[in-house]
Amino acid sequence: MVSVTELHLCYLCPRLLFHHRRQNMGKSGVEHIGSRSGYLQGTILHEILEEVHTDLSGKGDNELHAALIEALLSSPDTREVQFHSLVLNHYVLKKKQKIKTSGVFPLQDALRIWEKQLFSCVDRELEHKDTSNKPNIIQIFQSSKQTLICDFESKKRLKIRGEPDAVFFDSVEKEYVIWEFKGMKDVHKERVLMQVALYAWLLKKTLGISSRATIFVFENENPIWHCDLDEINTKKEEIGKLFEMYCLVLDAVADGDGSTLPHTKDRSVCVQCPISCVSFPLTLSHLSHQDE
Repeated sequence: MVSVTELHLCYLCPRLLFHHRRQNMGKSGVEHIGSRSGYLQGTILHEILEEVHTDLSGKGDNELHAALIEALLSSPDTREVQFHSLVLNHYVLKKKQKIKTSGVFPLQDALRIWEKQLFSCVDRELEHKDTSNKPNIIQIFQSSKQTLICDFESKKRLKIRGEPDAVFFDSVEKEYVIWEFKGMKDVHKERVLMQVALYAWLLKKTLGISSRATIFVFENENPIWHCDLDEINTKKEEIGKLFEMYCLVLDAVADGDGSTLPHTKDRSVCVQCPISCVSFPLTLSHLSHQDE
């Protein structure tokens, strides 16, 4: 089984994936190389949002599901306070032992950004004549725990597996909207775009519906990036080559030699990378050409 995370790492740097596979790094956070951490505790934020989206979809706590939907459909004058109180009391406070003092305000800011976008999505659905009642609103929330699996025939038969952070169904455009949450700083859109394109490819293959995406980079000055269908489809055109490269990495791992694998084109990855490529010394003079 090949995860989207591993494929995305291959896209980031085939050699880094080679060392990741050879050394059995597991969940080492290697995919975050090239990005900086701020005060926001990304793991805790992901846990909170996963739980909320699971309950919104009706796949979790039934009472909280009903309360969350009721809050979203309440008057605009009370919705923000009512919904935020539910999130704070039922999801955030149970994580309080893990939240650092320095992380309280960044977490609060991130949740406000997420809530604002969530309200925007619900309002758009409510404006459509066919989604003016509770049952139809519920249908836009897809389970955040759904696992998408699809085969790809190449040099090797790859079984691709991915779990998007959140998925909505846009009943107006008849498209899925993938939400991807990033709790890091200095995340480049080009890097994340391939990850959401892989999720979009899986959704199209498994469910037959096209997708666009919204990327949340909570600690960026501009924290929300919208990727339309054309942008996603353009990126999906590179996926076949990515799968071929992944197969080359698997062959290199089996042979124990990754020297012929291409280097990353992202200088920030090399600067922070814990692996020293023998044929690619990490010196500033050698790396400077990559910015040209």
